[in-house]
Amino acid sequence: MKHRGTVALTGASGHLGRVLAEALLQDGWQLRALVHKRRPDELKDPRLTEIHGSVLEREALRSLLEGADVLIHCAAVISLEGDPDGRVQRVNVEGTRRVLDTAHAMGVPRTLHISSIHAFDPYPQDSPLNETRALCPPTSFPYDRSKRAGQELALAKAREGMSLSVLCPTSLIGPPDYAPSPQGQALLDVVRGRVPAVFPGGYDFLDVRDAAQAIVNAMTAAEPGEVYLLSGEFVTVKQLVQWTQEALGRRSFLPTLPFWCGYALLPVLRTGARLRGKKPALNYAMLKILEEGCRTVDSSKARTVLGLRPRPIRQSIHDTLIWFREKGYF
Repeated sequence: MKHRGTVALTGASGHLGRVLAEALLQDGWQLRALVHKRRPDELKDPRLTEIHGSVLEREALRSLLEGADVLIHCAAVISLEGDPDGRVQRVNVEGTRRVLDTAHAMGVPRTLHISSIHAFDPYPQDSPLNETRALCPPTSFPYDRSKRAGQELALAKAREGMSLSVLCPTSLIGPPDYAPSPQGQALLDVVRGRVPAVFPGGYDFLDVRDAAQAIVNAMTAAEPGEVYLLSGEFVTVKQLVQWTQEALGRRSFLPTLPFWCGYALLPVLRTGARLRGKKPALNYAMLKILEEGCRTVDSSKARTVLGLRPRPIRQSIHDTLIWFREKGYF
């Protein structure tokens, strides 16, 4: 395969980063990946070079970016539990600042910043959410605010002359999913019978493989200074559980609880989880995300410019469960 150049990738050990790394290698790119705590699972290729360090370490960033043709900044701390130790702010905001500053100073020709649908205000829920939607307000969760701040830093760099584009995926699901991701863990919870009831809300899901392909396409197709939403399909919690059960050949009835009931149960769940030394299966942020999930996320811009082609989420769930079974997760 013809050598296409070198991509510097942060966040290669995460769900999207791991799938993206494999897609880049298959597309013929040399890959230089910033590895913080763990290397990308089962990713072995002579064209992959690991640079050990974090987005907060300038020497590691210089090693990562030296001679790179493209930077894809994918690293982020995802949190549904606030930011008690400040790590979300440090990595998602200050880390992004250092990555972009270093890339700009070193003259990296092309940069893609991976933001999130969480950077945008979910309201109003009755109108399509597209790239013109206002960003999330100051009262949003810490993760949302951090993604907004990172996106604003990236667009400021584009205005300063960097050839930089921003991509904002919705909730990602699909194989491979080594960690597993929160979405993959939700499927495993259904498989293991740990979901006693569902709530009426839902969210927009996109197959991680389709997101990765759109990002690969964006390296040459995306316009500098532009933002692209990567969305797939709005799926309710009830559908997610039903499709998981169908893929396993099971059928069981789960009651649908109103949101007020979920909020009322939170103290009990927190106490039970604390006694078991585990995280609660449900928290305030999870409920609010399901309650506020926009039913129409308009990704027509990415479909036209980046060739985004989302597969049905029902198929993504089926593929994920097959992958989990093959890897011995259940």
